[in-house]
Amino acid sequence: MSSFRIFGRVLNDYSRRGIPGLRVEVWDKHVKDDHLCGTAVTDYRGAYQVEFDESAYTDAPKDILPDVYLKVFSGEKLIKSTEDNLRRNLPAGDTEILLEVELSKPRVAP
Repeated sequence: MSSFRIFGRVLNDYSRRGIPGLRVEVWDKHVKDDHLCGTAVTDYRGAYQVEFDESAYTDAPKDILPDVYLKVFSGEKLIKSTEDNLRRNLPAGDTEILLEVELSKPRVAP
């Protein structure tokens, strides 16, 4: 059985620092219903790691490798999705995905 490990960091696009406490979800894209493959919460450095095997995404004989995208949540609010930038036919093994999240730039005092 093939196993997958997706890991990386979620960074503030302005400061380039990791963002702790965000939920990262890994999804497999399907025509009808997408499948949630796994979730993780970012650590103090903004790092995450999600591991899953083919049982998390296969439901049809044609679906040999997953077409993966990620969603990032702060609480219940979706703050980033890579659904428009699928990783098609992701090979088994380790894949690093760094995510930049747009946050408000700090205000500069006048």
